Amino acid sequence: MTTFTSYRIDDYQVILYGNDLDGAVQRWMAASIHFYTSGKRIGIANFARQGQTAPDAAIDGGLIIMNAQAEQFERTLDLLRHEEIVYLVWHPHHDEKEPNDGDAYIITKRDHVGEDRP
Repeated sequence: MTTFTSYRIDDYQVILYGNDLDGAVQRWMAASIHFYTSGKRIGIANFARQGQTAPDAAIDGGLIIMNAQAEQFERTLDLLRHEEIVYLVWHPHHDEKEPNDGDAYIITKRDHVGEDRP
């Protein structure tokens, strides 16, 4: 039986990273969005820089780490800004070679077809 971990997102914080081309820290990510429920951080979405590949998603002590390509950043912000109910979900997969394997994703509540909000 697969056990999902799901949190309703109450608040979020956006972090945009600058370049550090000459420094020791070479970030693969350009931005992060931290997700909160009842004041507790429950997850992070990291977005790769153009030309970089995002690593696999993970869960660490209940903290969901969703890694995505740069083009998903604006779509994610759009969901957070315009949807009333948004969840962050971890869906584990059984994989002998990768014990922490799974998918992290953001999902909205079900809406009626043709629903249009002002």
